[in-house]
Amino acid sequence: MTIVGSEADRHEQDIDAVWRWGQPTRWFHFSTQQQEFLGNPEAERVVLAERALDDPPPEAFLSRGSIDILLPREMPSLPGSLENVLENRRTCRQFARKNISLETLSCILYSVWGARKKIKDPPFGEFVLKSSPSGGARHPTEVYAIVRRTTDVEPGLYHYNVSRNGLTRIHNDVSEEVVSRLCRGQEWFKDASVSFLMTGVLPRIMWKYPIDHAYRVLQMDAGHLGQTFHLVCTALGLGPVTTAAIDFKMAETVLQIDGVREVVLYMGATGYPASQ
Repeated sequence: MTIVGSEADRHEQDIDAVWRWGQPTRWFHFSTQQQEFLGNPEAERVVLAERALDDPPPEAFLSRGSIDILLPREMPSLPGSLENVLENRRTCRQFARKNISLETLSCILYSVWGARKKIKDPPFGEFVLKSSPSGGARHPTEVYAIVRRTTDVEPGLYHYNVSRNGLTRIHNDVSEEVVSRLCRGQEWFKDASVSFLMTGVLPRIMWKYPIDHAYRVLQMDAGHLGQTFHLVCTALGLGPVTTAAIDFKMAETVLQIDGVREVVLYMGATGYPASQ
């Protein structure tokens, strides 16, 4: 119970005066501020090795079935300097409804979500390094491509298999209306060549970090990937857009995920801009 006039009472009054968010946000924010961390990598490794004896770590890669499209292994170099890409990056909300090539789609997927290096580290299993950072190198984020206008790829929903650098077709039932409803009526997504839904595989990060604070890190990981996505698309001469305004329950249904082990995090799209 908070004592009237105490420092805690004054702090709560300040929050009431400033914050427009509800109690769930307050609870999560303050309850995850004082998490305990081992801090010492060697001590953490001992703890995790003991955990792995009875509770093996989850797989580093997700497979949604056989590969329908193997993507090119040879990746083109991204054009332009980092300085120019940073200067020219702009969110695009007008797309030209033009096709992008399979090679361009492949370059986006590999550059943003692809495995740069795979490492086996017994008893912790296999883990992956990517172009964006991830807490504890857990990389819980998966990506699904909603292909609308891509040369040599049939329109539909695909899962990007990071381990094999390929696409697995989930289904073809993703009309422009479905895409618009997924992002709460943002009509410009309908004109994009490809949309991307990012999800988080929770056991992958919870195994190493079974603390509430890890949910913060999960969101940060998606944000890192969103920025990389913007920069890669800009370097390729495409317009990027990202949003967190998603119909999450609908997205779970479209992706055919359970919303418990795998949850929806973030959405993006790209294509050729309608104008500069």
